[in-house]
Amino acid sequence: MTEIEREEKLKEITGSVMEKIDALLVEGRRYVTDIKTDSYGYSGGGINFYEGGELITRFKPGKYSKDEFIDHTKSIKDGVRNVLMDLKSIYPADTKIDISFEKGGEFKVKALGVTELIEDLKKEIEQSRRANTAKENGEEYRVEAVIRFRQEAGELAMFVDSTEWMGDKPISSDGFKKSFIEPIYSKLEEKPESFYISYCDNKIEIQSEPAMEQYGMKKQTIFDIELEPEFKKRKDSHNEAVKMRHDLFRSIGDMDERVLYLRIGGFRDHSWPEDSTTHSSAKMRVIYTHNSTILITDGLTDVYSKESLDKNLEYNGLGVEFYMEFCGKVPFKIIHEHFAMALINTTSQIAIQHQTFKDFMLRNNHTTIEFRDDNIELWINKENHANHNADSFLVKDRFYNNDSFAVMLGTESKNVPKSAKLNNEEVLFVNIKPVDSKWLTADKLRNSDNSKAAAAREAIIKEFKDTDEWNLVPVTYHDKYIESAPESDGIVTGSLFPFGRI
Repeated sequence: MTEIEREEKLKEITGSVMEKIDALLVEGRRYVTDIKTDSYGYSGGGINFYEGGELITRFKPGKYSKDEFIDHTKSIKDGVRNVLMDLKSIYPADTKIDISFEKGGEFKVKALGVTELIEDLKKEIEQSRRANTAKENGEEYRVEAVIRFRQEAGELAMFVDSTEWMGDKPISSDGFKKSFIEPIYSKLEEKPESFYISYCDNKIEIQSEPAMEQYGMKKQTIFDIELEPEFKKRKDSHNEAVKMRHDLFRSIGDMDERVLYLRIGGFRDHSWPEDSTTHSSAKMRVIYTHNSTILITDGLTDVYSKESLDKNLEYNGLGVEFYMEFCGKVPFKIIHEHFAMALINTTSQIAIQHQTFKDFMLRNNHTTIEFRDDNIELWINKENHANHNADSFLVKDRFYNNDSFAVMLGTESKNVPKSAKLNNEEVLFVNIKPVDSKWLTADKLRNSDNSKAAAAREAIIKEFKDTDEWNLVPVTYHDKYIESAPESDGIVTGSLFPFGRI
């Protein structure tokens, strides 16, 4: 869209908004809001106003009560909501937009450029709660942050080390002003690998790699900053856990360097241990052995990011990684779209919800879980497309009983160890394998007598070994591989990878 086209569209979108809200506005007040566009719409949009040179907000309502402020601004926000959403159609994602209006005036919209965004970032730091607290206490306030950028399935990921200083007290975290950094990054013609940001004595400095002198960003020379000791200890433990796990993966076979990023964190999802808001903590990897293809979670044994969940660094997250092992060499593209990704993720979510899952597996060695199709969340791929559904993998007549199917957890592999020592604890690698419906009966797996259900599980394991299947599964149990994603119009068949082709 050209600038002329954008201006025309902007006039069309904002043309009548003042007519709708003018009666709600108070003379002498300048109303302000800002939004950041994203792939879905926008974030932000809270209405504040200046009165007598003072900024009045919900958290600093001045002479007004919080209820008075909310009552006044809520109807105004409702009146401009559709306009804010429509702005997404004329500005690209990660654009920061400042909006202001007054009674009897115009609805002013301004998309910020890099220099303006940096100035806004400076103001945001200066007006932060900790900056104000330090000022009230007569303490020096300064900030340092190193931000490394990476694309994750088409989305910008940020790996952050930041430290705020209030006097001589450091406070470190893995987040830093994401709603400001993303728009700055998106506006740069050449995308940087990293930033170093520092704020001190009312001055902000940004170094970038590479340098971007046109925006005052000198070549980056600082790549590490001082961190709060406890934060650094947890960060180092996390990095060590990842290295040890990947070393183990590479000892099993050839770990594909491509990462399968999961979209986790919605209403139905539980966050993975590392749990970052700036990059994806939920990942899977593909490992190729001499005779199989392994799809495995990569992060459930990360160190907990929250000290409250593991104060003394005793754990490697959940202590369990889940996997499915396919016969033969299955192309990465098929794995990426396979129902197994969704099934493994749902199994992982059950384990995260029950924090003692590792202990349960140590006590029982094997267990089974039953699923209905609607239990499996297919929209977990960060590229924002659904993985294929159960019909692409399982044969209804063979695996379903009363609209549900079961998987065995804990079947042994000839390639993947059952456990291994990471930096903080011994962790488990738990296999997932579908179970024939002949076992889903009241006298076997569905038996209310736990000892008889356990005996059925042992019989299943014995059958797997006697047939020399062990934990291996084909890419599909159909005669042909059926790509049946829920949004597809038809069925596409592909090659079968049966047990005989190892």
